[in-house]
Amino acid sequence: MNGPIYWSAAGGAHPVVNHFLAAWARHGYEGGYIGYPTTDEIVNADGVGRRQEFTGAAIYWRLNEAYSIGGAIRDKWAAMGGESGALGYPITDELPGVRHGGRYNDFTNGTTAWKPMYERDIAYSLIRCDQALTAGQIGCIFPAEIPLLPYYDPYRLGQLAGHIAAAQASGIPGDYEADLPLHKGTREAETENRDNACKTNPRVPSVRSDRDCDEYPFASAREGAASGGTERTFQGCGLPLVAQNLPNGSPITGPRYSICLINPSHNRSGGGDARWFYHHNRVLMDDPFYVDVMSGSLPTGSP
Repeated sequence: MNGPIYWSAAGGAHPVVNHFLAAWARHGYEGGYIGYPTTDEIVNADGVGRRQEFTGAAIYWRLNEAYSIGGAIRDKWAAMGGESGALGYPITDELPGVRHGGRYNDFTNGTTAWKPMYERDIAYSLIRCDQALTAGQIGCIFPAEIPLLPYYDPYRLGQLAGHIAAAQASGIPGDYEADLPLHKGTREAETENRDNACKTNPRVPSVRSDRDCDEYPFASAREGAASGGTERTFQGCGLPLVAQNLPNGSPITGPRYSICLINPSHNRSGGGDARWFYHHNRVLMDDPFYVDVMSGSLPTGSP
């Protein structure tokens, strides 16, 4: 009358009822990834919520809501104390991420996500609040969720995106896929980075009528040109190419920065997007961030 009892060789016979049955049904009952029940309902240690274990995941219930959680996301959540820890109870089922095949669960106080490239969690999220960017106004973020700056518009950002893509492909950090974030630098370092890369660099022509000098990592990043390392550029950037190997033929390793002469409008648009990104995501000194690009291309020309 109140619900079915399911049996399997792996877990035996167990009732699945009410909110647990509804959550199980959302994922295809025993035919879904949750699988068959392996326990009855269990009262959690807090005396408030309940859970039920299944062969592929678990369903947690609290205050008339029940949601599934499993795999690496559950492992991370459990390591943080589970429902009694900082994140609290799940408030969504495991959901697909918007990019790169990832998965995530939202919790009462944050989020835990997973991406298949590393078979581990990306981050869990507690809250940081500050007034650093808006005097007198408090803003809050999840600091463990590393923000991503997207450069996707080929009409506004094409040559900038092309330069960043080439630089990241050469091993310069900032790439989300490689899990190599950049970090926000200081205003003083920003000036020094810009001078070293472009303004006082003898390899950059002082008179340029149709191109701006673009540097990557950004002047605003801690990893910019003043942080040390070797310079590089690419075919089509309008600058003499730089040797990328030592005299013995082995590749140069260690920190690098890249410069390229690109469309001035693309350069200015990218700078404006970065300033908005820092403010909107409350990126403060030493905070990590990624840069993701699509549909870009390097300038054409020589060298």
